[in-house]
Amino acid sequence: MVVGAVAASAAFDFSRHGIAVIGPVPGGLPYLRLPDVGWGDVRVLLPVAASCFLMIVAQSAATARVYATRHRQALDEDADLVGLSAANAVAALSGTFVVNGSPTQTAMVEGSGGRSQLAHLATAAVVAVVLLVLTGPLQYHPQCVLGALVFTIAVGLIDVRGLRDIARESRGEFVLALATAAVVVLVGVEEGILLAMVLSLLRHVRHSYRPHTAVLVEDKSGPWRQIPAVPGARSGPGLVIYRFGERCSMPTRVTSRRRRERWSHGRPSPCAGSWSMPARSRTWTIRPRGRCGSSSKTWPVAASRWCSSTSRRSCKPTSTAIA
Repeated sequence: MVVGAVAASAAFDFSRHGIAVIGPVPGGLPYLRLPDVGWGDVRVLLPVAASCFLMIVAQSAATARVYATRHRQALDEDADLVGLSAANAVAALSGTFVVNGSPTQTAMVEGSGGRSQLAHLATAAVVAVVLLVLTGPLQYHPQCVLGALVFTIAVGLIDVRGLRDIARESRGEFVLALATAAVVVLVGVEEGILLAMVLSLLRHVRHSYRPHTAVLVEDKSGPWRQIPAVPGARSGPGLVIYRFGERCSMPTRVTSRRRRERWSHGRPSPCAGSWSMPARSRTWTIRPRGRCGSSSKTWPVAASRWCSSTSRRSCKPTSTAIA
């Protein structure tokens, strides 16, 4: 399609008929040199550099995550950042454009069957050949064809199934994704990234103060499942396994204590403690604290209570909460 569009543009002179083309492209390989930049240019370049940095990091991280998930590969963000930093340092010395993990170019490489670093070397060789001998025909390339290529690739990157999964798991994350996409399309990429960062931070703070909580109950099929942590919810007769979905910090400690007390009808749980279940184990290990003694106890997964008959009288199974 690209070759046909270039040939048609050269033959029928699209530019004279109002169809925009790329225009003259400088040929030859770039050479290393120090950029001619003075201290007076820093004020002008700093906002542009900050915008480029924001877009490079966000776009490259998103692209790498998408393709790593698609091909079930491990993602090393630190290695990606080091590679991007080195590539942009060379770009600054050679006068080329900024380097990032472009979704469109990545999709083109993947569509052509590239799966290793050899694909990047082949791409670099093709670009070198174009710069040396093909910049003349390239000037006739219609911009509308280039835009159509980018648009087609971008549409293919939309993960509708992933959006459905997000909507099913978290309505707030789904709204955040839709808002970001709408701002990117209607306003701009930079504004969309900034909005996503601000909304994500606000959502993280809100989640830290109002985390998800649940009670774990054993399903008949074997694995444990979560039910809402409401008064009366039990993991079993006399047993409550309370899941607090946030790291332990001062705000979350206060929130957790208040919810447990409200959950137990205002009475502090006399038999609170921490629990763990090692891998390939069929027992819960309970480490009680407070009025239930200090020795750890172990119960089978299907056990109905952990406050044994040897516990103190104040340790009533019906009001037991394990945090």
